[in-house]
Amino acid sequence: TFRAVSFGAGTRPTTASASNRPQMVVDPIRTLPDQIGKYPVLRKLGDGATSEVYLCRDEFQGRDVAIKRVRPASTSDATANRYSERFFAAEAALVGRLQHPNVVKIYDAVSDPASQYLVMEYVRGLNLRESLADRGRYTPRQALVVLQAICTGLSVAHEEGIVHRD
Repeated sequence: TFRAVSFGAGTRPTTASASNRPQMVVDPIRTLPDQIGKYPVLRKLGDGATSEVYLCRDEFQGRDVAIKRVRPASTSDATANRYSERFFAAEAALVGRLQHPNVVKIYDAVSDPASQYLVMEYVRGLNLRESLADRGRYTPRQALVVLQAICTGLSVAHEEGIVHRD
């Protein structure tokens, strides 16, 4: 089965196949942050035009989480930066209300002077690129199953007035 990702999750549809719990990446140069907020970073999952996504550990809840950390704005305009922070908080609150099996849950949104980030449900599995490399092309019927899950998740967001921008 497939599951669509939430608005702004920065990841792709994933299969429900289980994998072992990821281990801490040992990087001699240590290009990854040790922590984001209170969450130890395990590894980088991906990045996009406006953010980076990390696999982190929520020690309190005893679960892995995906953290989408927004890159700092490339402007020194204080008004634009305040607007960006408010927009982030409002957007996170809207998306956090979505409850659907095809939408990744948002557990928390943090906007502090150091960085803005979303703490989201981590869905184990393969991204679409990995799945295609692993199993090859999808049949039209299999592709429709994936697209239906994505469209269902997007439809839920649209019903709440949210437009997916990724």
